Amino acid sequence: GGFREAVGDKLFLRQAYPDGMAATSHITSHLAPCVEALLSGPLSLDSLEVHGSADSLATCSAAVEDMGPASVFETLCGVSFLEKPSGGVPLAMSLTAVHSRFTVADWALVSPILDDAVERTRANERNGCIYSGFSRSGNELCCTEAFGSPAAVARHVENVATCAEALLAGPAVLTRTAVHSSELNLRDYKEQMRRPGVYGDAQPLYFCKGSSSECGEDGGFSRFEVQQSLNIFGFTF
Repeated sequence: GGFREAVGDKLFLRQAYPDGMAATSHITSHLAPCVEALLSGPLSLDSLEVHGSADSLATCSAAVEDMGPASVFETLCGVSFLEKPSGGVPLAMSLTAVHSRFTVADWALVSPILDDAVERTRANERNGCIYSGFSRSGNELCCTEAFGSPAAVARHVENVATCAEALLAGPAVLTRTAVHSSELNLRDYKEQMRRPGVYGDAQPLYFCKGSSSECGEDGGFSRFEVQQSLNIFGFTF
């Protein structure tokens, strides 16, 4: 789906595929020609990223980089509550996605914190969380998450609050947060974040005043299905 910045002239295109082969096929046959047309005049490309497992990245990175210089993030850990990651009936985009970026000073300290956050999410957020995971490029850490509602985001923040505190206590520094959703969900998100006790000391992990961007949905669809079973986080974004 496409997301435009609530204030400004930024447009974000976020897509997910079940594996590297699916990503390569869609990029070469559909996405790359569209990007080429957009870059011929109406738009300029600021950045391009691909996130996924090592195997998926090896398969699709060349196709991604044909569109422009790309930053490659390898999946470290995560959890998905998707029963059917692709092939479902196309539905309007309705999820609320939170993307947080960190610069890591000590990966040895960070790794067990990330594992703890994933296990807390796996154990306590079957209803509400769609996926949550971490990927790495050099010393940059990306937390990519999606939820069925802004209320589910608030529950997640409470669930992993101690992990956020430990992460930001020295081994990593938050650099940027972006929230992607519909305009209606963004209004609800802001209300949820005002609830007493939602953030605690974990506030910077999910909302960083002065450096965050809130992006309203500007079209798109999803084809995944969420049921009551777990799969390993392994999507290529």
